[in-house]
Amino acid sequence: GASHHICNDEKMFTTLDKSVRNTFRVVHGDDVKGSGIGTVDLLAQTTEGKTQQLTLTNVHFIPDQTMCLISVDKAINMSGFDSPDFKNLTWGAAGGCTLKMVESNGTYVLDASVKYWTPFENGVRTQF
Repeated sequence: GASHHICNDEKMFTTLDKSVRNTFRVVHGDDVKGSGIGTVDLLAQTTEGKTQQLTLTNVHFIPDQTMCLISVDKAINMSGFDSPDFKNLTWGAAGGCTLKMVESNGTYVLDASVKYWTPFENGVRTQF
């Protein structure tokens, strides 16, 4: 899996430092240049029907990406997440809450929206 969180819309970021421009390889093998790095606050839905705030740090801003991606490896290693349960479409997060995921054509989507936005249609995709 990739080791980076990626967002493709500048408005998603709570903070964004555009002076940090890293180049790295994405899933399909292309080199992609980032346009900054920052923090994204999400509001995720739990299996208990509550809303849990998630703060993703060191998120790369890559305008050319078609979707926003959350790195499972990075979430587990740095943010206190468990491994996602793809069979039950749940993901244990920091603080003991369990988040809901949706599966769509082999892509897993976190049931979440950006904190300062109205909820958007297809959530935040999870990358492996």
